[in-house]
Amino acid sequence: MQVWAHANLLPANLKLGDIAVLANALLQKNRPADAALLWRQATQKLAKPLPPDLPGSVLWDGGFEASFPYGGLGWHYEPVAKGVQIATDPQEKHSGAQSLRLLFAGRTNVSFSDVCHTVIVDPGKSYQLSAWIRAKGLTTDQGLRLVLHSNSTGKASAVFTPDVHGDEPWTPVSLLWTAPPDARTALVCVARNQSDSSDNEIAGLAWVDDVALVPLAAERSIR
Repeated sequence: MQVWAHANLLPANLKLGDIAVLANALLQKNRPADAALLWRQATQKLAKPLPPDLPGSVLWDGGFEASFPYGGLGWHYEPVAKGVQIATDPQEKHSGAQSLRLLFAGRTNVSFSDVCHTVIVDPGKSYQLSAWIRAKGLTTDQGLRLVLHSNSTGKASAVFTPDVHGDEPWTPVSLLWTAPPDARTALVCVARNQSDSSDNEIAGLAWVDDVALVPLAAERSIR
């Protein structure tokens, strides 16, 4: 962080990949305040600024505009996870230039939670998690949703938005959540719960866009 303080004074632009390893290490060492400072300063030095997120949101790049899948305080995912193909899609979006597309091949009844984003939260504060999801030919009784995992020393817990499946236009999903008294970070993931029917191999397409986690005091209605 001392080195970064000096580097941050230099006029050159940077790429998020240059500092993602440090940001991930700070999060692993339970130093969220330093990670937040690093990420805030680094994103101000991007050569191409990103479109703004929902006002008040503590989740960065909710519209997947950065195409940055390497973590830090951004999204983390692989191009293929558990047989699901994951990529940004400029042809289909709720707003901005692109969204995140997931293609399910119909081979497994997959339990999926492999597109995730760490966020810094205030202990005891209430938040609204929201997103827009579109589905095309998405089979089975369990579609795509968001899940929020609280990171605290108490009992691990997770809360889920409603899912979207079948053929649906851009559909808003949301939930209300209060951070545990000792929570300083949380994990927001794009998820598909495994179906109770073992032969429900999911197939089809889904898109996610405009994800936000907004403190209730700064809450705005979804538009």
